Amino acid sequence: DRSFTIAGRLGLVIDNDALVYGLAGYSRVELNDLTLSGGGASVTLVQTVTHNGSRVFEAEVLVVLVSVSGKPLRMPKDVRDAFLMS
Repeated sequence: DRSFTIAGRLGLVIDNDALVYGLAGYSRVELNDLTLSGGGASVTLVQTVTHNGSRVFEAEVLVVLVSVSGKPLRMPKDVRDAFLMS
């Protein structure tokens, strides 16, 4: 697992009543443990983010195809395969 953060800040006193302050930064966390599974009408993606061996975040996303009336539709094979390709 790799992650890093770079940040900097700068403040400038313009006069006795005003301070201009800026903060900029960049962070990176390496994502891992992506699990994909799928059925006829859905694809489930599970992503786990860890830092130093500890789980920081886990997300489960269910992707479904529905009609305008709200009924589930069978996902076309090429669309489902695009999700499931790793």
